[in-house]
Amino acid sequence: MPLVYVHGIGNREERRAYDVANRTRDRFFRRFLPVPVVGHTEIRSPYWGEHGGVLRWKHASLPAAGLESLGAGGDFEAGIARLAAVPGAATGTLLTGTARNSMRDAVDLLFTVIDADSLDDTAADAVIAAAGALVEYCDQRERLAPAGPDRYPWLAGIKDDADLIDQLLSLAAAGGDDPEPDRESLGGRHRRYGRLRLLLRGGADRLRRAAGLPVETSIAAVRTLTGRPVSDLAGDVLTYLARRGTPDEPGPIVRAVLTDLREAAAEAGPDRPLVVVAHSMGGNIMYDLLTHFAPDLPVHTLVTVGSQVALFEELKLFRGSDPALPGPDLARIPRPAGLSRWINVVDRADLLGYRAGGVFDGVEDYVYPTSALWAHSAYFRQPHFYARLGRRL
Repeated sequence: MPLVYVHGIGNREERRAYDVANRTRDRFFRRFLPVPVVGHTEIRSPYWGEHGGVLRWKHASLPAAGLESLGAGGDFEAGIARLAAVPGAATGTLLTGTARNSMRDAVDLLFTVIDADSLDDTAADAVIAAAGALVEYCDQRERLAPAGPDRYPWLAGIKDDADLIDQLLSLAAAGGDDPEPDRESLGGRHRRYGRLRLLLRGGADRLRRAAGLPVETSIAAVRTLTGRPVSDLAGDVLTYLARRGTPDEPGPIVRAVLTDLREAAAEAGPDRPLVVVAHSMGGNIMYDLLTHFAPDLPVHTLVTVGSQVALFEELKLFRGSDPALPGPDLARIPRPAGLSRWINVVDRADLLGYRAGGVFDGVEDYVYPTSALWAHSAYFRQPHFYARLGRRL
């Protein structure tokens, strides 16, 4: 099946994190999505960021801009995770405490704190390999053992997060078959995980150090870090709405996304239907395309993640929105005619994510808890998100 990913706000090609995120996300797609979906074909990711909003004074309107240095490498999601004053972080047992409650959540949190700017192709391959092995390990243990201490008996001997990271990576290196693997082997026959071990330990250590920040410093830092994506959101959304054009003369963002969609649709057929995954503003763009700019475009499955499609429809912001709907009976709107299946994924902690089933008919709403402070971009960092999506597809 041809797969198209439509990105959300704030993505810019000149930022290294954009390229790293693209390559890492594609690796996750190929590892966890069914072969009929990704196959061996190109995963298209239309880039529309160059046509988005431009802040002429480069975020000069944000308060406390000097605190930006608290986020390493300018990476928002990594910075926000490092600044999280969360229980257990100060003592270096945040991951361990999470694992005692849910090993799946601990694994996802572990991969969320990786500094994406530090990933080259070799490190990214190690991330995907370890993620795949740990997801399979968690699945296996939950099938074979009941909830409780018997599921992960080695967890009782874990002292702190660094110890947990070593154990999990040893399990990944051993394929999850050895309940008490030789941890020293990470530096020997399992060298592929040596650098990943440093990246994961670094993320956990930054969480620990950040927990000691004074409250007022933490609040100001979070305000600075959240301010940038909110400004990007407003800029990209307002620019899109003002310049999206018409079906005869579509705007640059519509053209950029529609070009890749048309090419993917041309490769599709009865046995190779088109699947689109759209994050955040990408979901709004896709709905506008399917209801106004290209209603003839056949899409088998649309997956909207952390998106605002229902909110935009409630506000009647789409070109195809009918102001007469809903009527007094509050009947829901049918999904677009060319769309066979619509999956909407939202984290209740995601301030920019909305459920769709209350507004649209024929939508499958799923809750995916990222357990991340800034949940909006955490979905595509966590291996269990891809694994669960793969099962739904």
